[in-house]
Amino acid sequence: VDVVSDDQYPDPADPDSPADIAFAQDLMRGLGGGRPWLLMEQAISAVQWRPHNLPKTPARARLDSLQAVARGADGVCFFQWRQSTAGAERFHSAMLPHAGADTEVFAGVRRQGSDLQRLRPVVGGRVPARTALLFDWSSWWASDEPARPTTRFDGLDQVRRWYRALWRRDVPVDVVRFDADLTGYDVVVLPHGYVLRPGDAARLAEAAAAGAQVVIGPFSGVADERGHILTGRSPALLRELIGASGEEWVALPDAGVALASENGRHPASVASVLAEKLRSDGAETVVAFAEGDLAGRPVVTRHGGAWYVGAVVDDALLDGIVGDVLAAAGVAGALAEPVPGVEAVRRGDALFLLNRSLEDATIPLPGAWIDLLTDDEMDEHVTVPRGDARVVTERRRT
Repeated sequence: VDVVSDDQYPDPADPDSPADIAFAQDLMRGLGGGRPWLLMEQAISAVQWRPHNLPKTPARARLDSLQAVARGADGVCFFQWRQSTAGAERFHSAMLPHAGADTEVFAGVRRQGSDLQRLRPVVGGRVPARTALLFDWSSWWASDEPARPTTRFDGLDQVRRWYRALWRRDVPVDVVRFDADLTGYDVVVLPHGYVLRPGDAARLAEAAAAGAQVVIGPFSGVADERGHILTGRSPALLRELIGASGEEWVALPDAGVALASENGRHPASVASVLAEKLRSDGAETVVAFAEGDLAGRPVVTRHGGAWYVGAVVDDALLDGIVGDVLAAAGVAGALAEPVPGVEAVRRGDALFLLNRSLEDATIPLPGAWIDLLTDDEMDEHVTVPRGDARVVTERRRT
C-alpha cells in the first residue's frame, strides 16, 4: 500500500478518546512500517450520526489535528468543506458552516492552516519507538465468535486498555502486526492474541532471548489460524516462554475476585470477567488470587524477561504491571516525568506538547527551545497554556 490513511472521529464526550485515537494513529504508522500516513477525514466540530453529538471547540479540533501530525501524519484533511443543507449530513460540521465564514469554526480552520504551514519542517519525520504493541484483526475477530466462556470479554477493549497504560506515560509505541520483525524493540506487548501461529510464538521467544521484556495478556494463544482450539495445557505455544500453564478458562463473578501481590509491591486489586486456572512451571508469581475457588493460583507471572497476565485485571494493577515492565527494560516516556493532562510525543527533532487539561502546564525541559508554532524562545522549561499546544525544537544558545 503506497499511502496509509484513516478517517478519525473521536467523541468529545468520551474521556478516553484522546488515548484511543492515539492508538489508531500509531496503528496507521505501524501499517506503513513507520512511514508517515494521512488523516483523510475528521470533523471540525460536531458529527450527526451519534445519538447525542457534542461539538468540538476550535481548541479541541486543533489539538486533534496536531495529535495526528505528532504521531506521523504528513497531512490532515476534513469532512466536509461546505456544510450540507439537505440530506443525512446536513448537521455534520464543515470547514465552512451554514453560518458562513464569520464564525469561530472557520477562524479555527484558518488557524490550523497557519499551523500546518509552520510545521513543514516535521514532514517526513518519524516517531522513534522502543516499544511494540502487537495487534491482529483476524485474531480479534476470532475471539468474538459465539459460544465463548463469556461474551463480556472484549478483545479490542483489552488492547485499548493496555495501550492507555503506555499512553499515560507518553511512551512511544509502534502498533504492528503479529508477524512483524521485533528486532530492536526493548518492550514487546501482546495485550490479546487469541489466534497465535507457531511463527508468532517463535518471534516472541526470540525477542525475549535477545533481551526484550515481553508481556502477554489474557485469552492469548488459545486457537490456531483456523480458529481451532490448541490442545494441551494452555497457552500451548507459549508455555516454555512464560514458565506457566493453564488447564481451564474461568468466567469470574460479577463482583470480581480479590488479588494479592506476592511481594506487596502492588496495592489491593481485583480480576473480573475472565481468568485462566494457572500453575507456575518455574515462573515467579507476581500476583495471585486471594480468595474464592482460585485462591493461591497465579494471575501475573514473570519468567526471565517474559510476563504473563492470565486474567482481566483492574486498571490500577494493569498500570502497575506495565510500569514494572517498562522499568525492567529501561524504557521511559518523552518527558522525564509525565505531566497529567499533557500528551508528549517526539517526531523527528520536534517535541509535541498537547495540553488537554484545564490548567496551564509548566514543564521542566533542560536546554534552549523554540516553538515552531509561535517562534517563542524558552530556556530550561516550556509553558503550555490550557487547551493549547507547543511544538518545540532545540535551538543554539547565542
